[in-house]
Amino acid sequence: MENFYNLVDEQWIPVADQGRVSLRQIFTQSAYRSLGGNPVQKIALIKVLLAIAQAAATPDDEQSWRAMGAERLAARCLE
Repeated sequence: MENFYNLVDEQWIPVADQGRVSLRQIFTQSAYRSLGGNPVQKIALIKVLLAIAQAAATPDDEQSWRAMGAERLAARCLE
C-alpha cells in the first residue's frame, strides 16, 4: 500500500473559526481572514503562502501589483 499526502487538496492548514482547510480552499475562499495555530505555526504558514504567491506572480512594480488584485493573484497561485 502506498502512502501519500496531497498538500493541495488535503485539509492541513488551520484557519481561525473554520478548522483545517486545504491550499486550494485558501486560494478560493476569500472569507478566511485569520490563520489558526500557535505563533510559530502561523509564521511558517505565512512563509509557505508567501513563497507560493511569489512563485506564481511577481509584478514588476506597484502599479502592476495593484492592477493584478487579490482574485487574480489567487487564480495564478491555483495554476
